[in-house]
Amino acid sequence: MTKLADIVKVERRFALSARIDTDLNGTPPLTGYVLQASVRKSLVAMLAGIAEGSQFAFTWTGPYGGGKSCAALLVANLVAGNKKQRALAEGIVGPELAEQFSSAFPGRGRAWDVLALTGRRTSLAGALANAAAEQFQWPQATLDAAGDERTLIDELEARARQKGGLLIVVDELGKFLEHATSSAGDVHILQDLAERAARSDGRLVIVGILHQSFEQYANRLSRTGRNEWAKVQGRYQNVPFVAQADEVAALIARAIGSDHAPASAKAIAGLAAEAISHRRPVDVAGLTEILTQTWPLHPVSALLLGPVSRQRFAQNERSVFGFLSSSEPNGFQAHLARTEVSGNAWYGPDQLWDYLVANFGSALSVGPESNRMTLAMEAVEKAALYGPLAAKLAKAAAVVELFRNGSGLAVADDILSLCAPEAKKAEVTAAINELVNRAILIRQPRLGGYALFAGSDFDLDEAISKVALKLDADALADLPSRLGVGPIAAKSHYFATGALRTFDVVIQFADESPQSPAAWAKRTAASLAKTKRRSAGLLIMLLPDARSFEAPVKVAAKQLSIELEHLGILAGVAASEQVYLLRDHATDLYALDRIEETHPQLEGDRIARRELSARKALIAEIVRSDLLKAFSSARWWAFGDSAKDAAGKKLDGRELTVLASALSTAAFSDAPVIQSELLYRDKPSTAAMAGLRTLMHAMVSKADVADLGIENYPVERGLYLTIVRPLGLHRQDDKGVWRFADPADDKAGRKLKPAWTVLGEKRVNLAELFDTWAARPYGIKRGVMPVLVLSYLLAHRNAVAVYVDGVFQPAIDDIVVDRILQDPSAIEFRRISRSKRDEAFVQQLAALLSTNTNLVEAKALPVASALYQRFHALPLWAQRTQTLPEKVRKVRDIVLKASDPEALLFSDLASALEGEPDPGVSVVAALNKAEYAYPKMLEGLRKSLAEHLGVDAKTFEGIGPRSSTASGVSAELRVDAFIMRAGAFEGSGGDIEGLASLLVHKPPRNWSDREQEQAMFELAKLCLRFREAETFAAVRGRSPTSQAISVMVGLDPREKPLFHAFQVSKQELAAADKAADDLMAQLRGKGMRPAVELAALARIVERLSEGEGMGPA
Repeated sequence: MTKLADIVKVERRFALSARIDTDLNGTPPLTGYVLQASVRKSLVAMLAGIAEGSQFAFTWTGPYGGGKSCAALLVANLVAGNKKQRALAEGIVGPELAEQFSSAFPGRGRAWDVLALTGRRTSLAGALANAAAEQFQWPQATLDAAGDERTLIDELEARARQKGGLLIVVDELGKFLEHATSSAGDVHILQDLAERAARSDGRLVIVGILHQSFEQYANRLSRTGRNEWAKVQGRYQNVPFVAQADEVAALIARAIGSDHAPASAKAIAGLAAEAISHRRPVDVAGLTEILTQTWPLHPVSALLLGPVSRQRFAQNERSVFGFLSSSEPNGFQAHLARTEVSGNAWYGPDQLWDYLVANFGSALSVGPESNRMTLAMEAVEKAALYGPLAAKLAKAAAVVELFRNGSGLAVADDILSLCAPEAKKAEVTAAINELVNRAILIRQPRLGGYALFAGSDFDLDEAISKVALKLDADALADLPSRLGVGPIAAKSHYFATGALRTFDVVIQFADESPQSPAAWAKRTAASLAKTKRRSAGLLIMLLPDARSFEAPVKVAAKQLSIELEHLGILAGVAASEQVYLLRDHATDLYALDRIEETHPQLEGDRIARRELSARKALIAEIVRSDLLKAFSSARWWAFGDSAKDAAGKKLDGRELTVLASALSTAAFSDAPVIQSELLYRDKPSTAAMAGLRTLMHAMVSKADVADLGIENYPVERGLYLTIVRPLGLHRQDDKGVWRFADPADDKAGRKLKPAWTVLGEKRVNLAELFDTWAARPYGIKRGVMPVLVLSYLLAHRNAVAVYVDGVFQPAIDDIVVDRILQDPSAIEFRRISRSKRDEAFVQQLAALLSTNTNLVEAKALPVASALYQRFHALPLWAQRTQTLPEKVRKVRDIVLKASDPEALLFSDLASALEGEPDPGVSVVAALNKAEYAYPKMLEGLRKSLAEHLGVDAKTFEGIGPRSSTASGVSAELRVDAFIMRAGAFEGSGGDIEGLASLLVHKPPRNWSDREQEQAMFELAKLCLRFREAETFAAVRGRSPTSQAISVMVGLDPREKPLFHAFQVSKQELAAADKAADDLMAQLRGKGMRPAVELAALARIVERLSEGEGMGPA
């Protein structure tokens, strides 16, 4: 008898795989290549990103065998293949797609290079360097230098710019990632490559090919590591490569060669295509033809092979063709070998089930679908008890339920009938009823089919029907996050500006509105505004209640966008005709939640719980699909009008990321470009904030040093190189001096200038400024704001006055920096500008205040700061003494009390010096007198000391030995301390401030006028004690350095005689002897008798006592 193997052959070429690094210049891999529609769509998505100029780094993600490597080979030949290969590739893609490649890769062909490498478990940077060195014939020195990742990227970019461009393709990128996770390596080179590609003007394009998402490779890392990898992934646009079931079936039809398909094959294929068309859009005639050509593979089996191959245990298309050509138990080749042509030749879904259980049962039982697989196996085993047909249908139901995603298949009557073509319809119906009665299948009226069921007394559908649930806004609030829809990142905007902005997806329930939705829109907008969110904006899908919402949904969407704009909420509002099915399915989903909460019998029913969980997962996926379909067909309104992109094209039906970017770009039109992953965010990490503080301290202390004097690569240097330098805020002036300046006149600097101009306002509070910058149209992230503000203050330090808690700060120092970081609301700065007369006053003051070593710039703020600093540097006594002239005191008090440099110079001083011919001279004269007052007061103390001790005020000659004689005589510590300090003055020594501190137990700098007077009195007392100690030095066995003298004179017998006792030093006694000789000579010259001479001396003593001469000592 003739076997199927005799008339059916599988084309071996379809099982070939490509290796891009070795096949790039070979013909065979492209020969016979079929460009599937899904691959074409993926390539178009990549080209669109390149054409828009917003994206040049991509990852292609899809399961094994999705055609990614062949597609990469095709792209490589289109971009840089030789003439023959390029022609072959252009024939495969067609002229339209070839033209798009020409647009995205200008000069493709000989002008471009392709660097291809295939992954292995080693360092990506090393493998990339070796591949580049081999292809571009680098000398060994260049290869050695390329050990540094930055140098490697520089070399690759240089190569790209030498030619028309460079396409880097990394196949099996996952192996490099696996190596990085297992060896504690990092993948920062991928981020650096993407960033360099973004700045390469389209000359450098990166494509990495993965079999699973970036996040899955990072699962073994810590949370911090995963976050770092997520940042790298964010630099790449992911392009999914997933073949549709129809495409897989078409390839199977090409691979199976047979001209002996029976007539019944086309009939069954037609019924299958018709059944599929009820569940998804499809070309019935085309699909019929494809499924006919898959004979003897059953149409249901052919449609399932694609989804089956995407499971972890297999390799997509290569697995499909491996299945077709392998001889595994219950496989296709085994079927061909044992089945006769005249019998039931179909390889049905029941046999596919047997094949999977026999060869991959254990893998499926422990995989992500283990619960469902276990239930399915239990159901199939139970069905076998009720006959072969029941078992066959249960197997078909099991394989369809497990692997139907995307195929259009369902466990329904029409599909199950096709799975048993040899049985009569009545027999199939009876078998299905039996399975339902035995609780192996359960009916799902709402979904129009069945579900596998291992047996339970709980009727889930009946429970759903009894739950009376009405959707409302609260029920829908968490639905998008539950479905994994959102937040939506504005990716293109992020790549363009460095600012990551996300949009929350909101399903807005709309009810209770008449024909005019104005009141409803105002009420709804107010409600949305009250909800605190961390996102930049909202993407809102309206879900109107058909019973109570009478307004046209498009009018309502537009009105809501107007109200949201009035409230300052960035939002896109969508209206779609496809939301009504979404509402019904969402109702079922929340009904299942209610059932789970209110049916305690589920606790003891494992099967029912599994069914409930599976149903929730199924309906959640359906609701998610409904929501995405609604968005894909929606009309959008934003800012009170139809939403449009920068080119003016409507955004209706566009991807949510595209919409988010368009809204962000429109709303934040004056956003600067700052590429700092670490700091350009609203809440930087602790490490980033520590680096920020260190950077800002360096900004105020080392502004005149290149790179602010930061060495090596700490965090603060990275912040400096990504924020301050790219914006041109710190650069060399015409004289080569490093200083802070306004933004450079380049692209990045011009983008910052709109926000920079806000700083030029007359009066700015820092907290209010930060709020202004965070809002539209700037949208600056709060992490970088302190750096920008400090750069401005340093660039304009001579024109902007800074206040902390209302107090003027003459210098910007570390304390000001810390307050900026800690409490922006305490910081205020004001711009200073005045008339020509005021400018003349400022220039006069600047000239008078300048010295050879310290020039004061002729601007208001430096002059005010110089005055402020010099007056505040005065000793406290000089700041408050009333002994100064009135004009000096007035100027001094005005400056000391000043809190506003502008008011100080042009208001307060001007009023005080009104009528002065040279006010500047008067101010500086007052300053000089105030500065001289303290030294003058000390000099007065010094002279008074000399006078009281009877010594020369300049030399204090002889005071040293006298101090030694008097020291210790009194046995009083204070007196002895005074004597010793006074003795140190001989020979230009001595510390008058130290001696003065003894007088009133306070440093003279801090004296008040009253304390100064008290000090003069104490000085006289202590000097007297000094002289007494000299007189009584003999008590200590020393030679006295002074002599005690007593004088008693009685002139009037009616009054008490005058008595004086005093001490004089030897020097003073010598002077007294000389004066006595002179006086004696004068008296003798008068010729008076001795009694009259004595009377004259008595009269002299009397008058001295009354103060007419020297007072008594």
